[in-house]
Amino acid sequence: MILQSALVFFYIASAYLLFLTIKNLSSILKISWKTPLRITKLCFYAFSSVYFFLIAHGLSSFYSFEITKPILEIQIDYLENQYYEVKLISPGSNTTEKSYKVHGDMWQVDLKILTWKPLLNYLSIKPLYSLERLNGRYTKLEDEFNKARSVYQFNKEDATQNALYYRNA
Repeated sequence: MILQSALVFFYIASAYLLFLTIKNLSSILKISWKTPLRITKLCFYAFSSVYFFLIAHGLSSFYSFEITKPILEIQIDYLENQYYEVKLISPGSNTTEKSYKVHGDMWQVDLKILTWKPLLNYLSIKPLYSLERLNGRYTKLEDEFNKARSVYQFNKEDATQNALYYRNA
């Protein structure tokens, strides 16, 4: 809830600053001693608008989670030598399951976690996460260079809601 409020705030602030930029654009056509100040003000509005938009856009790729709840359940099925099927299951109200074929001896899920300073934790602002990708890895370096690799990039809709644990099949 707080994440959505922050996103709305940053998008509205960005739109308002863009509006101020467009509204004051005609003022630089009036040449006077104030023209450099007006141009500086327009640049400030424009750069601030872009800055707030980029903050909101960056935050929109993260999902909120509680530390005590799992983000993802990982189930691994052996198919053949150095080839596995990895199922990513999101626990929660809308359980989703995605299946991926992975080459290698190991697997790795990359994610970004955004944590807050203790002051914001007291305000009940939860940490955020964003799943990035799944890839297979080999234990031997020569296999890493010579054998098939598998890397899957997660889209925003592939990311699942809600600490990370695994379960072997």
